[in-house]
Amino acid sequence: VTLVMVRLFFFAAMAKSKNHTNHNQGYKDHRHGIKIHKPIDGVTRKMSQKGLENKLRRTRKFSAAGQLSAKKQKVLRDEKEEKAKAYRMKRYETFKTKLTKWKALQKKSAQEKAKAKK
Repeated sequence: VTLVMVRLFFFAAMAKSKNHTNHNQGYKDHRHGIKIHKPIDGVTRKMSQKGLENKLRRTRKFSAAGQLSAKKQKVLRDEKEEKAKAYRMKRYETFKTKLTKWKALQKKSAQEKAKAKK
């Protein structure tokens, strides 16, 4: 093989176009499950997140910031239910007053029609 042939082959080869792909990496990661550290000796304490998948670490960080304790959740839920109940009662009271007025008008108009026929 001569030097000219080597140069021809080297320059005749096409340029590399694809530098990187993430194809199949998610599949490989999930094949055996993304591992979460188990508590050491059955003791629940804050575990090291070293070696944990970065996406899971970020998700945990943001979800923990938005979580409330069970008591706070119950208080908020009860307040919301009380507000809804008060609103329903208010609507019912206004409906009742309108209904009684409407029934009185219907009765009055029925009496007037009966008088007009006689």
